[in-house]
Amino acid sequence: MGTQFWRTTTLCLAGSTIGAVLLYASTLTETYAPLLLVCAGAAFGIIPATLLLPVETRSMLDAIRSEMGRLSIVADADQAGIRRIFEQRRPVEGVGCPFADEVANCIRKARSGDVIRWMSVSHRDLFGTAPTTALRHAFMDAILRGVHFELLLLDPSSKAASDRARVEEPATYKERGYLATTLWKDIRQSLIALEDPSQTVSAENAKRFSEQIKVGFSASMMAAYVLETPDATFLEVYHEGGDDELREELASEGLSNIACFGGFFPVFMLTSESRAAKIASAHFRAVFQSPSTITLAKACQKRIRFEMKRTGGLHVANSPSGQSAQPQRAPRKRRRRRPPKRRTNGPPSPDAQTGGPGDGAPRNNPRT
Repeated sequence: MGTQFWRTTTLCLAGSTIGAVLLYASTLTETYAPLLLVCAGAAFGIIPATLLLPVETRSMLDAIRSEMGRLSIVADADQAGIRRIFEQRRPVEGVGCPFADEVANCIRKARSGDVIRWMSVSHRDLFGTAPTTALRHAFMDAILRGVHFELLLLDPSSKAASDRARVEEPATYKERGYLATTLWKDIRQSLIALEDPSQTVSAENAKRFSEQIKVGFSASMMAAYVLETPDATFLEVYHEGGDDELREELASEGLSNIACFGGFFPVFMLTSESRAAKIASAHFRAVFQSPSTITLAKACQKRIRFEMKRTGGLHVANSPSGQSAQPQRAPRKRRRRRPPKRRTNGPPSPDAQTGGPGDGAPRNNPRT
């Protein structure tokens, strides 16, 4: 930077000096006056040229480098099989939810017999307290077309789910407990909707649910959001971010009272043939087939016992809205009473006749 400054200063002084000399010489002679004036103008022109050319050159070079960087990103993304990148999964004000629209389009392309694998913490977009309309409709239409689903979500009674809720809603978790958090309500609602789909869909569709949907509940926190369709795979990295600084940043963008920090990380849309999509699919299958992943029936039993333990022996009946109904005490199993031993009226014991222990006489015990 110092060298450039002195070089520019030197050229400006030289141009000014030469221009002044030529301008003065043009006043001394009439023959060469026009030529000297032209030369003086050229000399004075060195000054703005010296000042402006480096700036323009740097700007041009910076623009070229920036464009080349963009092209290299596009080339790398294409090589990695990244077809599109979404800023986030959540709706964008004034734009809607491009992610949900693209996912719905991919689900609609699935045909009868195809399998869609979907890994999410709570599947709130499909069954939660506030489902995403586009995804819910696309999901139900796919079920009617004969598409099969493998759904993987977090076990609501696991420590991982409780820890996650503490990160998302620390105040609610501390003051009212885990059962008051949005995460618990969303996972619980999804579990109930899958356990008894007749509460939210027709009897015919409820039968399709049981035949075309396989569900697994993981006891470990998931590493990513994965949605694998025949057309494309969507991948989002999960995180434990949820500090006050991030809350303030989101609040400044008009997103106050954030209950869940999921959905704000960029989502990659991958081609099905890419290596990244194959790795994501392998990851899903590994978790889905893990011995620690339990079935829907087992998760329902654990959920009831978990609620009873947290509410002091009370449990909450299933409700389509996911809200807690009036607490009901779980029925206790009646213990069978053993019949009393029947005494027999037989002959007196030999002890009674001989004055032994049977008639209250001292026993023949060496310890006495």
